Amino acid sequence: MIKFVKKYKELGFIIAIDDFGTGYSSFDRLSLIKPDIVKVDRSIIYDIDKNFIHSEILKAISNMCHKIGAIVLAEGVESKEEILNCLKKDIDIYQGFYFSKAKDDINNNKQKEILSFVNNIGNEYKEIVKKHMHKKQSLLENSKKLSKQVLSVLKPDNIEYKNEIEKLILNNKKLEAIYIIDYTTGLQIGKTIIQAEEKVLFNPTNHGDDHSLKEYYFISKESLRGDYLSCKYISKASGNMCRTYSSKIKDENNNYIVCIDITI
Repeated sequence: MIKFVKKYKELGFIIAIDDFGTGYSSFDRLSLIKPDIVKVDRSIIYDIDKNFIHSEILKAISNMCHKIGAIVLAEGVESKEEILNCLKKDIDIYQGFYFSKAKDDINNNKQKEILSFVNNIGNEYKEIVKKHMHKKQSLLENSKKLSKQVLSVLKPDNIEYKNEIEKLILNNKKLEAIYIIDYTTGLQIGKTIIQAEEKVLFNPTNHGDDHSLKEYYFISKESLRGDYLSCKYISKASGNMCRTYSSKIKDENNNYIVCIDITI
């Protein structure tokens, strides 16, 4: 196979891996073949807008392929939602019945219809990006307000701050957990205050746990803004989808990084 690929590349052929993500079409083939195009199998693309795990798999495939110089093609796209989700992952080419079923010939009217589909999706994607940016900015602003509320009960003379923070969580449905990190060491101060059902394999961090290698810690500490809003991820404390907002807090006596987990 390696000899075959080498020979035909020298002759000017473009090499594509088909049905990537299933059967023998897997990651080890990438290093052997060094393809020009990677066609991601329909089983990953199907209902990807509703499947978080497949969405993350596709993101990883897309990032990896672009780094090794391969173009990524999504096979079997059949809905607008699948295409819009793939656009977020920087997929380059789309193949599927959403645009047209296989035909021997496509007349001018059909070409115009397909171009209309493409333009409509492009315009809709632009609106989605705008809404996403607005939503993220709103989330950031709300997170800043919450961190100020947390700070207001972290006074040295307020020995009941744990009860006050628990009230904050109860009064904010999307607020799942709050924990405080020492600004200098990255070690957690006190327990994580959390309102979530216990699940196997998931446990909140505790007093003395080291967060110094966490992105939300060192970006908040080193950045000029002094805060950070993470991407979506599955919380190791609860198993729920969340974002972490962290903020550098300084007062006369102590320096903290306050972290707030917000459910998605």
